[in-house]
Amino acid sequence: MVNKEIDKKHTTSYEERVVAFVDILGFSAMVNKSFNNEEEYEKIKFALETIQNVKKISDINDAKVTTFSDSIIISYPAKARDPLFYILIDLIHLQLNLLQQGILVRGGIAKGKVRHVKEMVFGPAMISAYELENKYAVYPRIIVEKELVDWEKENYRQQKYSAKFDIDDLMSLLKKDDYNDIYYIDILRQKQELDYFEDYELLLRNVRQTIDNGLKNNNKSIVMKYIWLKNYYNEIITSYPKLVKELLIN
Repeated sequence: MVNKEIDKKHTTSYEERVVAFVDILGFSAMVNKSFNNEEEYEKIKFALETIQNVKKISDINDAKVTTFSDSIIISYPAKARDPLFYILIDLIHLQLNLLQQGILVRGGIAKGKVRHVKEMVFGPAMISAYELENKYAVYPRIIVEKELVDWEKENYRQQKYSAKFDIDDLMSLLKKDDYNDIYYIDILRQKQELDYFEDYELLLRNVRQTIDNGLKNNNKSIVMKYIWLKNYYNEIITSYPKLVKELLIN
């Protein structure tokens, strides 16, 4: 029989937080290649250092960051100011840095009860974020549960936040899947997070090369992920007529 006092204590130690779980796609394959490939070895080092650097945000708005191997967990208190907006910005910077090196990630973002203390993370919200990544993201993207987006929209509608950001700022970071209610970070449209358009153009060129390489894979399930990325990438490229002829993937 469970001691009710202990059970109550454990239950109340949970906190309502917005939680993101993200990991690197194809990490095992990268490691296997790295034994005889210096470039692949350096790519792994860069990826892990990039993930570790995200820990620097942990003093901002009570953000908490836990890393292990090729995965990262970030959480913000639900009661913080603009928690979804800030967690999206954190993940956009992470993705942009990794994309420059042709490294893709997949992840999920959810809201709910979680215990996040140093390297210890557990709770329903953690499970939800992991399942979003593992079962529903499918492609190289970071998805956000619809209920979380709706919750944040309601916060803006009720004017719980100051005028620094508005709902349009939030939604400009997201793209809705054409076939369902899944939202995901619209990473290839976030050029404002880079210093110069030349940096953005270089990013697109690197993504194109990553897609070209991925489409040559012998594993059909992996190729399907790159086909999805190709279609998303081409949609972005068509917004820039001067780049279409050179960068569009047929």
